[in-house]
Formats: sequence, C-alpha cells, structure tokens
Amino acid sequence: MKIAVALFLFFTLCLCDENLTTGGDLQIQNSATLNLERNDSVQTSVPGSAQTERNPAQPTPKEHTPAVDMSFQSFFKNAHIVVKAAMGILLLFSVMTWTIFLAKFIQFKFAFSRLKKDSLACERINSIDEVLKLDRNGFAVQLAREIKDEIKRSKTVNASLKNRVKERLELKNVNLIHLTKGHTGILASIGSSAPFIGLFGTVWGIMNSFINIANSNNASLSVVAPGIAEALFATALGLSAAIPAVLIYNYFVRAGLNFNVKIDALSSRIYLIFDRQCDAA
Repeated sequence: MKIAVALFLFFTLCLCDENLTTGGDLQIQNSATLNLERNDSVQTSVPGSAQTERNPAQPTPKEHTPAVDMSFQSFFKNAHIVVKAAMGILLLFSVMTWTIFLAKFIQFKFAFSRLKKDSLACERINSIDEVLKLDRNGFAVQLAREIKDEIKRSKTVNASLKNRVKERLELKNVNLIHLTKGHTGILASIGSSAPFIGLFGTVWGIMNSFINIANSNNASLSVVAPGIAEALFATALGLSAAIPAVLIYNYFVRAGLNFNVKIDALSSRIYLIFDRQCDAA
C-alpha cells in the first residue's frame, strides 16, 4: 500500500514539473514574440531610422537660380525706349557740365593770372603810353586802348573828357565781365531740369514694369527687380548730372564776383594814371 502511494506521488510530481516547464517555455516564447513585434512596430513608426543611422543622407544641394545682370549696360539695354531717351539726355547733360567746367576753369585761371600781372605792372607806370606797351592780351592794354581812343575823338582835355573816359572804362568792364559769365547759365538749367528728367524716366520705367508684371502673371522678385532697378537708374543719372552742375555753377558765380572786384580795381588804377597824366599836361 505504501509503495502504491509513493508511486502515485512520484508520477504526479513528474507531470506537474513537465507542465511548469512547458508553461515557462511558452511564456518565454510569447515574451520574445511580443518584443519582436514591438521592435517591428517601432521600426515601422519611424521609417528609415535604421537606414538613417547606418547611411546618413547627404544634404540636398540648393537649386541655383540664374543670376540677374545688374550692370549699367544691362540697365540701358533693357530699358524702355522712353527711358533710354531720358538717360541719353542726362548723359549729354553730364558731358556738357564737365566740358563747361574745364573750359571755364582754364578761362578764369588765365584771367586771374593776367589781372595779377597787370595790377603789379600798373603800380610802376605813370602814363597811358607805357600801359599800351604791356602784354597785348592783358586787360590793362584793352582798358588803355579805350582811353586812347577817347582822347583821339575829343578835341580838348577837360572834365567832360574825364567823364567820358569813365563811361568807356565801365562799358569795357561790363563786356569783360559778360565774357567770363558765358555758358554758366547752361549749368543752372542743367541743375534745375536734370532731376525732373530723371524722375520722368523713373515713373515711365516703373509703369512699364508693372504692365509687364501684370501680363506675365509672375510677381517674383527676379521678375520685378530688374525693371524697377532700370527705372531707378534714370533717377540716379539725373542726380549725378544735376549735383555737379549746381556745385560748378555756384563755384563760377563766386569766381565771377571775385573777377568783378579785381577788374574794377584795375580799371580804377588805369583811370588814375590817365587823370595824373591830364593834370601834368
């Protein structure tokens, strides 16, 4: 009896141990299956992550847009015909301004040099005949010729002759001053009109650009910028022509006033020589 009970207990424990081992193996297999499924789900939720870690992708290169030519030649070439005409006028104004500047600068330089030389020479002269022996291109000789001509025209030397000599010298001074002021009025006209011509070209160019933008149905910066830049270039040309013209005009006005003072002083000096000569006679 005891032996039978012992055998029954032995077989019962063996069966329980086999069930536990089988159940543990099933749990391990189930856990492994769950882990694999979780890994697959993670890899599925982040596509290409493993591939990114193994083979990092290089940054995609930026697309190169064609460069827009913003040179002055391109502005003039691509501008509207009306804007081109305005630019041409402004370029002509600029050439005229600098041409007048060079011509008048040389003229004033020689004029002041002659005035200085004549003034120094007249300080040591006591007769009109000696003045006539100076440089024939000088201002002193021109003034002395006026006096000599008036003496020849007059019969007697008196107060009336002196008054006429004064009038002749003043008229000659006016003519000399007028010569120094020649062509300076053009600078004033350029300085006052060039900005408005440039502004007209800008307005016309912007209007034409907006029309082209509306027709092309494209308002990107690469389409808008060139037309606006071409239009604004006309304003820049207007200012570049007007500013030097105004500055040069003001410079020549001051130079003309200085010339007026010096030529009047030389005329008065020559008249004093004539007056002393008349008293000595």
